[in-house]
Amino acid sequence: MKVMRDSYQDTSFDQSKGLAGGAFGIVDRYNGGKGEEHVDGAWERPISIFRSTYTFVSEARSHTAQGTRLSSNAGTTVWFGPHAAHSTCYVPINMAMSSVPQVYRKGFQGTLDRGAAFWAFRYVSNLLHIRFGPMKKVLQRLATLLESKHSKELDRVVATGSKDEINKVLTGMAHETVARWWRLADELMVRFADGYDTRLVNGTVLDSKTFGYPAWWLEKVGYEDGPGPVF
Repeated sequence: MKVMRDSYQDTSFDQSKGLAGGAFGIVDRYNGGKGEEHVDGAWERPISIFRSTYTFVSEARSHTAQGTRLSSNAGTTVWFGPHAAHSTCYVPINMAMSSVPQVYRKGFQGTLDRGAAFWAFRYVSNLLHIRFGPMKKVLQRLATLLESKHSKELDRVVATGSKDEINKVLTGMAHETVARWWRLADELMVRFADGYDTRLVNGTVLDSKTFGYPAWWLEKVGYEDGPGPVF
């Protein structure tokens, strides 16, 4: 999963660095448009790219895990992540399941569908452009937490050897993950709207701080040539 999410972080090709990444370290690079008709060149293509429809990691298990005998029908799992890998959360789809969860069966780009996993992750992925670096850290912490929880729950449920239980638990897990990602979208908007980092203190008092722009970016875009302080 970490490899699938890679955008050459901490290398000379780091997508988040330099003027192309903007002030907030955006790793997405769009292609096409009139500009490319007049300028020869190309962007580095990261492993995790914004226009992905989905990515997945296949886990071919033996039929024992942590010393527990597993059902022969519960060996292989596909960890499935809709949309771009760097802004998704992988959920387990096990071969013992009777069907793919409903929210993972659909996703039409022409219509926003809050009942489709694809749109939950696409929505948040595009929302990240408000303040990419800090927002991505919040997202990744949640994804790591959920994926760890998913893995433990998968180990537990496949150990039962019951197809019905595997199907019930993993289907619920998939739907809950999508619902959580929609809540994340609202949480990111509240916290990072209008260039601020806004948080609740003790559940009642707002603590709101402005990020502003980094010095290196202000120098690059000619901030020093501006008209002077405006209040």
